[in-house]
Amino acid sequence: MIYIIFLLVCSLIVDIIAFFWLLVYFIIAKDDKNDPLKDCQVYKKIGCSHVDGLLCDFPNCSLNNEFINEAFKNNGIKRKL
Repeated sequence: MIYIIFLLVCSLIVDIIAFFWLLVYFIIAKDDKNDPLKDCQVYKKIGCSHVDGLLCDFPNCSLNNEFINEAFKNNGIKRKL
């Protein structure tokens, strides 16, 4: 009987830990506003792989900023970054 209670308590503890891990991952730690895979124009248009390396300092990436400035310059639109 004690063995069954012990297993139920252990199972409950594992469930609580899994719930809080999912809570932290999906609600607290998920920050997409500076995700270069979703917001980098160079990656979207050209497919540049610098977003996976140390050279990518998104949102201050000079490669992305130059690409956006050139795109606006070619369309006749002035933009401040």
